[in-house]
Amino acid sequence: NDSGVGAGAGAGAGVVDNDTNANDTANANIVRDKTVIELGAGLGLCGLTAAALGAKSVLLTDREPYALHCALATAACNGFSATNSNTTTTTSTTTSTSTSTTTSTIEGAVLDWCDVVETNKNGSGNDFKFDLLLASDVLYDGETIEAFAGACKKLVNVNNNDSDNNSDNNSNNNSAILL
Repeated sequence: NDSGVGAGAGAGAGVVDNDTNANDTANANIVRDKTVIELGAGLGLCGLTAAALGAKSVLLTDREPYALHCALATAACNGFSATNSNTTTTTSTTTSTSTSTTTSTIEGAVLDWCDVVETNKNGSGNDFKFDLLLASDVLYDGETIEAFAGACKKLVNVNNNDSDNNSDNNSNNNSAILL
């Protein structure tokens, strides 16, 4: 990637990471047992933080295959076990917290926001729907704003009535977009 986009963690990724710090149990509830997607993952800092906090699953996405490769390499370098296939890389980790043990599944996929707006389908033909969408330092020019907003609307499960979600009274069962 000659543009340098996705070559490092942007300043905003550190802010999102600090907002979901693993030492803060109140913030951990934002992601615990949730399905999470990170748009424009770059190195994957935000998505991997969500996995470390106990997200049920995390999908790291980027339109640049090399950036996605870097995100999955970051996962491997940070102790997430990784297996690689031609279409996606799946990583899983077991995260222990003071109250429970959660296994997070991490996948990577090349994703262009314009494709999401047009098809609203993933590779298996299922609708994309996530409890939490993470994005950091992803808007570099005005041409992508409309596609980004449309993708956010399509990807987030706004009618999250999943009764299997954490039944803890402190759990937040609402969907969210964290930018």
